[in-house]
Amino acid sequence: MADYKAIKGIGVKSIAGDPTGLTGHVWYDSDANAFQVFKNVGAWTEGNNANTARQAPGFCGLQTAALIAGGKVSSANGEDVSEEYDGTSWAEGNELNTERFGPAGAGTQTAGLIAGGYNSAHAPEYKSKESEEYDGTSYTEGNNLNSRHYDGSGFGTQTAGVVFGGSINENPDETGHTEEYDGTDYTESGDLNTARDFQSGMGTQTAGLCAGGDASDSAKAETEEYNGTGWTESGDLNEGRNKCATAGTQTAAMVAGGDEGGVTAIVEEYNGSTWATGTSINTARRYLPQSGGTTTSSAALAVCGYTTANSSLSEEYSLSASAVAITSS
Repeated sequence: MADYKAIKGIGVKSIAGDPTGLTGHVWYDSDANAFQVFKNVGAWTEGNNANTARQAPGFCGLQTAALIAGGKVSSANGEDVSEEYDGTSWAEGNELNTERFGPAGAGTQTAGLIAGGYNSAHAPEYKSKESEEYDGTSYTEGNNLNSRHYDGSGFGTQTAGVVFGGSINENPDETGHTEEYDGTDYTESGDLNTARDFQSGMGTQTAGLCAGGDASDSAKAETEEYNGTGWTESGDLNEGRNKCATAGTQTAAMVAGGDEGGVTAIVEEYNGSTWATGTSINTARRYLPQSGGTTTSSAALAVCGYTTANSSLSEEYSLSASAVAITSS
């Protein structure tokens, strides 16, 4: 069998300790008596909390410029409170026009979209068709969804968004219903293959992803990719789950925390075909924002949710090159 030098044309350096190096650099650490490699390692860091503890808010934006809107703040009602994040702290801004929890989100902090949701105070139409656009300062009501989506997900932008899944109209609750938004109107598109609610959404209007969810009180592992017209099944999550935080694109995605029969901190990462276990969040939570906004899988954000009570916790995910021992596995 060829050795490293025969394959690479160079030998493995022997160094005492860890050198400063690039990702992928391999050496023999004579202090540790082990081969080492620099590789990207993910870590979650707790940041400043949101001002209002809540579960299932809508989410838009980046890790350094995020927006959460609505969410359940009591046992009965949704809320209209909106907060912006600058990468360090959360600040309350102007409120939603229609209070709700479990809305879908899409877009950025300065061009966001919040659609659907639920509020038990708004009888008889608890499940909402309402859609609002955010310009970085205030919310403006837009044209409604065609159908009521509660605990659905979204991805894309304010002018090219997608809202899909969730609970729709009356029982049976779970739906695969999908609608595209062009900045003015919603148009129905192809349904998910597996109807569900509490699923995770990420990506763009022409390259989106749906992962996990709930159907008939069963946590789902199914993953589907969206091409702008319809959905195609892809590799399943390792653990069925729902109510997760979400980040990334169709080819580099993440789901964090959620509910897999109980609250969890487990993270899974997607490479465009399969899922692998990643670095867990610090605090296990469910009912996290289920729309990925424009966050990436290397710069994700997990905020609010539910532990044994509503949470205001905020955690940031980042990648950095670290020395890792090479093992036989």
